[in-house]
Amino acid sequence: MAEFNTNDKKRNPKNNNNIYWIYVVVLAFFIIGSLLIGGNDNKQEITFSEFSKMWEDGKVKEVVVINGTEVDIVLQNSGSQSSDSAPQYFFKVSSADTFQEYLITNNIPFKV
Repeated sequence: MAEFNTNDKKRNPKNNNNIYWIYVVVLAFFIIGSLLIGGNDNKQEITFSEFSKMWEDGKVKEVVVINGTEVDIVLQNSGSQSSDSAPQYFFKVSSADTFQEYLITNNIPFKV
């Protein structure tokens, strides 16, 4: 009777490469999925002075303070194809309290 060598499968490098391809495909799906899901954030960063000019020109519909450091700006409906409630601009503030005082002083409606 002939004996079968059960170690032949372990020595075949082709089997190891198949496992690596599975890892590559799974990783590619995760990367593509995260780009598709998280890639809709099209806000453009602006400065505080640009925000002030927009407010004076009547272009700002809504101001939303996020985590006390980021301010999202929603513009009045300008005929763009983006949704009305999606922020188009943002800027950073160093002190949320000081910025909120500025908003209250200038009668600018905001959400926190």
